[in-house]
Amino acid sequence: MIIRGGYEIPDRCPKDCKFKDDVSRFGQNSICIRCPVFNCSGDFPLIDRDDFREDWSREWALFFEGSRNEPILKL
Repeated sequence: MIIRGGYEIPDRCPKDCKFKDDVSRFGQNSICIRCPVFNCSGDFPLIDRDDFREDWSREWALFFEGSRNEPILKL
């Protein structure tokens, strides 16, 4: 899917995502809660793709393409 800033990210959680079990283990403290796959996909997204933070979009795109070990998400 394409999110704010024109960044492409997967439509679903990648099977090899290192954070795959974060939600079940850490709940609202998990990194998944900040992920555009979690927030912007599905029939009833929590955040519209065009409303997702552009700086976070870039970080997630770099993470999913393998350029970052984890996204750097500034508040």
